[in-house]
Amino acid sequence: MRIHVGTDHAGLEFSRDLQQHLRDAGHEVIDHGPQSFDPLDDYPSFCINTALAVVHDQRSGVDALGVVFGGSGNGEQIAANKVREPGPRWSGITTRRCWPASTTTRTSSRSAPGSTRPRSRSLSSTRSSASRSAARSGTPAGSRS
Repeated sequence: MRIHVGTDHAGLEFSRDLQQHLRDAGHEVIDHGPQSFDPLDDYPSFCINTALAVVHDQRSGVDALGVVFGGSGNGEQIAANKVREPGPRWSGITTRRCWPASTTTRTSSRSAPGSTRPRSRSLSSTRSSASRSAARSGTPAGSRS
C-alpha cells in the first residue's frame, strides 16, 4: 500500500520514525514534508498536498492512504478536509482526529460515574470518499455508474 505523510514542524521527528516503521512493514511511503525544522513553515500546504496525492492515487486505481499530524492535529485535519474531488457529485477527503489512549480518556454516559474509556489508538488517516463508497459497494474507486 502507498501511504502519503504530511505534518508540520512539531511532527517532523515523529514523521521520520513513522515513515521508517511503515517502510519496514513493506509500505511505499511518500513524504510530503516538511523536510527540515522550520517553526514558521506553511503546514497547510504539506497536509493539502498529502490529501491531493491520496485522491489522485485512488482515482488512478492505486491503493493509498494518507496520514497527517502535527502539534495539535487541528489545523492539519482542517487543511486535509478541504480537498475535494472534481465531478458532478461531492466527494472528498475525510480525516479523523485521534489521540493515544495512554494520554486521553473520556467519560462514557453508559459507564458508572467517574469511569473512563480510552479513545482510538489509530493514527489520523485520510481516505477519499469515493474509496469509502467503493469499499462499501464493491465498485472500484473512481468508476461512475
